[in-house]
Amino acid sequence: MIWPLTPDRTAIEAPRLIRDCLKDFGEPPSAQRGEGEHPDKWMADHPNGMTIRLKDGKWRHILSYRVCHSPAYASSGTAPSKHSGSYIEEVRVGETPIVPWRFSD
Repeated sequence: MIWPLTPDRTAIEAPRLIRDCLKDFGEPPSAQRGEGEHPDKWMADHPNGMTIRLKDGKWRHILSYRVCHSPAYASSGTAPSKHSGSYIEEVRVGETPIVPWRFSD
């Protein structure tokens, strides 16, 4: 989920779903096989976002994050799935990108 700022940057808008792991990937590997008392759950975590200007001169906001699966705080020993790894998404809120916030403005 992300929580974008309002256009005037004085409040937070309703959250927006970026990645629905169950919908996009199905059940994680150990849950598919019915293994263990605490089957794996998908985790999409460690987000980092930045507004950048690419070579074409247009502003874009990118979000990077990790997707993996495991029971909370324990390894199930299940091999990583083909969906495990790092992801980068372009985040769009509205049609007009807003340049980075400069506190001196």
